[in-house]
Amino acid sequence: MTLNNVYNVIFTKIKKRDDLNLELTNITYIKNKRTILDNINLNFKGYCNGILGPNGSGKSTLLKIATGIIKPTSGTVKVGFRDLTSITRGDLSKLITYIPQDRENISGFTVFEYVELGRYPYREIFGSTSQNSKVIIDECLNTVGLIDRSEDLVNHLSGGEMQILRIARALAQRTKIILFDEPTSNLDLKNSRKISDIISHLSELGAITLIASHDIRFINQVCDNVALIKSGKLFKLGTPNQVINNKNIIDAYDLSYDFKEFF
Repeated sequence: MTLNNVYNVIFTKIKKRDDLNLELTNITYIKNKRTILDNINLNFKGYCNGILGPNGSGKSTLLKIATGIIKPTSGTVKVGFRDLTSITRGDLSKLITYIPQDRENISGFTVFEYVELGRYPYREIFGSTSQNSKVIIDECLNTVGLIDRSEDLVNHLSGGEMQILRIARALAQRTKIILFDEPTSNLDLKNSRKISDIISHLSELGAITLIASHDIRFINQVCDNVALIKSGKLFKLGTPNQVINNKNIIDAYDLSYDFKEFF
């Protein structure tokens, strides 16, 4: 089965990009009297979006606020022009998927059962998994190259394999907004390329993909728009060509000006 056919099974094409948006307005987040995010304004309307910044700049916090995991100290988040706080958890799970970078404590699940968790919002009566969901799960595992490991326990997977499996679970959830936190961490070049292809294809279908990453090359290659954050503030916003250049990277990361271009 080709990649296009797989996505026809696991993902429904969005007909109009303008019908979908993720908007963060005046987002401030303070924890233990420390300002983690300071008056962030971003509006994502489709395509692939990257968030770059040094350690502690607020990238992961921004993703968690965007998906409702944590509440901002002030500001609003809107999904499809609806306030995030007005959307039930069940409905939100059909709109947004968040893929964390931290490995969960999920010993005892098989690879298939782990991806099956992504179908929870669509479960049938008595919590059973439909035949359609089983097809979707198999195709998601096939897409990320783990179909042959479906009966293995997840605690037997490497860190890189677990990262790939999180992508499969996200695809099974079939949301139109997918947030990735460090998607290429622990991955070799081959699997990084696989994740790049998946994210690019989701973007072509009209999904909003939002990636927080330290990997400047990866963001430069896959993203259409980039937000560069420094000390919790929006430092630069634009296309990769506008944002990812030596001066901006040096200033954002407080590097020496003899730093050589590497991207």
